[in-house]
Amino acid sequence: MKEQIAIMWEKYNNFKQTAEQHQFPTIFMYDMMLEPKYKDLQENWTDEHAEIFIKGLNIVFNKLGIE
Repeated sequence: MKEQIAIMWEKYNNFKQTAEQHQFPTIFMYDMMLEPKYKDLQENWTDEHAEIFIKGLNIVFNKLGIE
């Protein structure tokens, strides 16, 4: 599961590098929600915590059109 999160997190960060300007406010909003949760997950890892984070990332991916 750690590997899956690492891959998804990298995909999200790569998307931010190529995002169009009109997506910046949305990405900023997601960054404000996701980055603290990602850091907390790294410090306080549990499988349940990881599953919740993956579900959240999947929602963000869907909203931003990340495959």
